[in-house]
Amino acid sequence: MPKALTPDQRNEIVEHRLNGVPVANVIKITGHARQTVINVFRDYMAEHREAYAAEVEQVRVGLVAQHERAAFTARMEGEAAKQAGDSRAHARYLREERDSLREVARLTGAELPVRVDVSGQVDVNVSVQAEREALKARLVELCRSPN
Repeated sequence: MPKALTPDQRNEIVEHRLNGVPVANVIKITGHARQTVINVFRDYMAEHREAYAAEVEQVRVGLVAQHERAAFTARMEGEAAKQAGDSRAHARYLREERDSLREVARLTGAELPVRVDVSGQVDVNVSVQAEREALKARLVELCRSPN
């Protein structure tokens, strides 16, 4: 029967895995069996799942805010370019805004598939409009939610 690992041995395995060391290399370094390394790290992740979930959520919220600011800035720059008569810059800023809003939709789970007609061409007007409406609805929902 294998002996139980000490806390230091468990910490060593976890530390290696958190640093991205592959399981095979951790086995070579520590001398423990493959399943032991896998089980120790799985148990560690299960114990710390909530803390990691909170960290991931915090990063996600930051990314959403960053992309929302980028979309707003692109919209303002696009309007300025339109007023100045620079159609290329206007189109570029609109693409930047759309890309930022798509990323916000992806991060918030409000993505919509692009509608494709039978000829295989994308109906951009319909998909962009639907995307905007879904994004607006999702953002309103997020603003109203207590979380």
